[in-house]
Amino acid sequence: TLEINRPVGVTNTTSVVIATALNILSGTYQGSGSVTLNSGATITRADGAVTKTITATSYNLVYTSTAAIFTGSELIVSPATALNNLTINSSNTVTLNASLTSVTINGSLILSAGQFSSNSKAIILRGNVISNATGGFTGSLVTFGGTTAISGVVPLVLDDVQLSSGSTINLGSSTVNFTGDIDTDNGGTWLAGTSTVNFAGSTTIVINETNTPRFNHLNIESSSTLIITCSSCGSDGNRPTIEVAGDWNSNNTSAVFTPAPDIASNVVTKVTFAGTTQSISTLPPHSFWDLTLAGSGTVTLFQALSVANDIELSGTKTLSTGSNLAINIGDDFLFSGGALTANQSTITFNGTSNHDIDRLSGSGAVSFYNITVNKAGGAFTVATDINLASTFTISSATSVDFDGPSGTDLLTLISTSTQTASIAPIVSPADPTLVTGNITAQRYMDGEGKIFRYISTPVLNPQAQDLQGEIPVTGSF
Repeated sequence: TLEINRPVGVTNTTSVVIATALNILSGTYQGSGSVTLNSGATITRADGAVTKTITATSYNLVYTSTAAIFTGSELIVSPATALNNLTINSSNTVTLNASLTSVTINGSLILSAGQFSSNSKAIILRGNVISNATGGFTGSLVTFGGTTAISGVVPLVLDDVQLSSGSTINLGSSTVNFTGDIDTDNGGTWLAGTSTVNFAGSTTIVINETNTPRFNHLNIESSSTLIITCSSCGSDGNRPTIEVAGDWNSNNTSAVFTPAPDIASNVVTKVTFAGTTQSISTLPPHSFWDLTLAGSGTVTLFQALSVANDIELSGTKTLSTGSNLAINIGDDFLFSGGALTANQSTITFNGTSNHDIDRLSGSGAVSFYNITVNKAGGAFTVATDINLASTFTISSATSVDFDGPSGTDLLTLISTSTQTASIAPIVSPADPTLVTGNITAQRYMDGEGKIFRYISTPVLNPQAQDLQGEIPVTGSF
């Protein structure tokens, strides 16, 4: 162990080999003689400085300064494999030297006390990040190039981030704030843990068709922007995806969310909710492109939901509209399992292409409260069994098929002791001649024994035999 603790400094012109530790407490360690660290040695720099050339194959570096300092030659950047663990345990700020281009940390970055400033230098992290103090990475591209787990009680603030091929990052139980872009197009694995991610600037997440970044709780903060886009994407049928296991909150002042298309191939992205107890809260302008609710548990709406393309429920996932919040859908509402708790909400189909309500797998009727068709183009088809509790409204000149390709009664208007569902009057601009298909219309009757009932139908040209097909009726007509 070599310790430098002289305010006037130490000049050394001979070569020195240090087996275990170099402690620079005060003064400047200088001179022409080289310093060689044995593998696994540690440099601890307090308020002293180093101007000598130091070589190492693998070493650890600890800062314990009380004054604000810039890094010196104690920070070895060549070879890039030299620096193992970097620890900031100071009571002031440690700033990367302006002469540096990039720093590679092969072990852990340990922020214990004080503050670390990257000074806009590129950083490659190949180990863990323990964030119990402030780390400033403004203007820096941080590349995760190994296996990284993030932990600690102080939120980690990152600007631009890149994930290298074959690498893994696990956000753990931490809070991470992103102010720049996230590029996962090279591959790698992005795991959510139980973390909270805050997007607190202008962020574009670049993904591809095979790489799915995973988040737990996701927040878009006030006046911040999140764009999801895709690089080198192919066919429309294979949506590049991000996955959310916790809550989604973009219901903040002037927050912007855009599921942006890839300009070259016009492929847009999908967000999959794959946790258990989850919620979605968005500002009214925000719209998902494709939205899939998968797995088990319940996703509850805290604001009205807008989906520009398809929404799909799968597994045993339930979508609850919360306090009767509306859902706007630009294309299909699909069920691969899953369930809908519609409460007293209105679900509006408002796109320009052909729309379906369809079940891809599983069985059983899906229960809706209100359905509105208000489309600028395309047709609307009920392609699976649905129950309607209140009103079906057609507000546009749209072709509506109530019994789908099977030609069987798929829409049932439910009648109970308190409410009977109906189809609202079809008036201009809607066109009744464009509405086809059979429905089942229920009419609730109390069990009062043998009494006379007046029975009528709100359709043209009914036959008495139609009643006999549904209700036991004796006598002749």
